[in-house]
Amino acid sequence: MKCSSLVVPFLFSSLALLGVASAELAVAQGCRPGDLELGRQETAEEIIVYCSKVSCEQISLRVRQDIAAQATLQHSLEENDADLKQWAHENEAAQRAALKDATDAIFRSLLAFSAEKSEQNIINVQNELNRRGHGGEAVATSLEKTGVFEGEYARWGEVSGGLKIRLTPGMSVDGIWVALQEWAARAEKQRAALSSAWDTLSSDPEVRQILKDENWYLDFDSLNRGLKPLLAGSFDMARFLSSYGYDPSKWRDSGLQILRRTNQADTNVLAECKLGRLLRIDVRNMNVCNGRLPDPNASDPEAERCASGK
Repeated sequence: MKCSSLVVPFLFSSLALLGVASAELAVAQGCRPGDLELGRQETAEEIIVYCSKVSCEQISLRVRQDIAAQATLQHSLEENDADLKQWAHENEAAQRAALKDATDAIFRSLLAFSAEKSEQNIINVQNELNRRGHGGEAVATSLEKTGVFEGEYARWGEVSGGLKIRLTPGMSVDGIWVALQEWAARAEKQRAALSSAWDTLSSDPEVRQILKDENWYLDFDSLNRGLKPLLAGSFDMARFLSSYGYDPSKWRDSGLQILRRTNQADTNVLAECKLGRLLRIDVRNMNVCNGRLPDPNASDPEAERCASGK
């Protein structure tokens, strides 16, 4: 229940000269009908009358209730904040675990492709072409194609090995994802160049039989399968991670449940403000009941106003 105080200018006290007692004047110019006067004080300029709709005993009880309610509200705010922080921590841990599984799978795909030991096979093809004769236009063209593939394969090795360098220890989840996206863009470009160079080389009549004799075949399908999830999910980490044990809908739903509570922030802040204002009024009035009058120049808690979000 709202409490109020009343300021009575000394101008009215001059009516005492007309025979009206100051005590009677105070009653006449004091609290509204039905309100109780808790106390009053005089300054050089005014008489301040403190009024309340409830008794001092009720005010004392309400102060205790206000303090308890304020503690409960503050606990609710802190609990929601703690829940949101815990959710964020656990969600990041789940994302980090899925990212580890994803990068492990990509590394396995890269290692399997590199295990073909193409460097030695390239040398063997070049040696065989050179053995077949010098100066022939067909052989020279085949050697040129072999050289192109050799260059693209060397560049692929740089891109492939660069992934581990990009994923530095202690990197945040967002940092890992950005690094993967940047690497995937380079990897896809170089994989396409390497695949094109291989198609050109393996379709060469001079080289085709050598490749068969060397039993050399590059499994681009295996490499493509290893890279496909990252390329398909390059703009959506949650979708990408869903292939590696992360459940986006589960984490989204649990996060929304917490946000529905924390989204009451404006309402809670407004309630906290109003409760704090009421408590300050009640404490002021309880002090007046006990004869401890406030500083006349102190701000009046009843003049305070609460706005949503403030």
